[in-house]
Amino acid sequence: MKLKTFFLHFIIIILPAISFGQIAITSVSEIAKIKTGTTFFAMKDPASPKAAAYVDLSFLNPMGFAVPNADGIYEIPFIDRMGFVFLICVTGMYFISIYENKKGVKPNGLEVDKTMFRMSPSFTVGMLIITAILAALYTVFW
Repeated sequence: MKLKTFFLHFIIIILPAISFGQIAITSVSEIAKIKTGTTFFAMKDPASPKAAAYVDLSFLNPMGFAVPNADGIYEIPFIDRMGFVFLICVTGMYFISIYENKKGVKPNGLEVDKTMFRMSPSFTVGMLIITAILAALYTVFW
């Protein structure tokens, strides 16, 4: 128990005290950029030659995944980043399920049949109404 307490104290108190922080804002003028959405705070100097390989996203521009901001730096729009994360998660879930299901049926697994996915008529009408409202709102406000 003492060893567990020691490691807990080490991780919570000692390690942060002796480690070097990787997030540093050294220029007050950069705070305005961070508040407006340009988030380069994870790199100490995103304009340095070493960081150029990580910051240059211009190769994604012909495919439509990166757009230049006011400073000319290419950024991936938020919704595209969400799409990338979604695809990475789905791919990971697929491979995990393939790996875990090599032996067949799991004893504590969820049994799924077709009746679980049948929709009642009232649900279908509500779904169509909500979809129509959302389509109208996107049409008006986009």
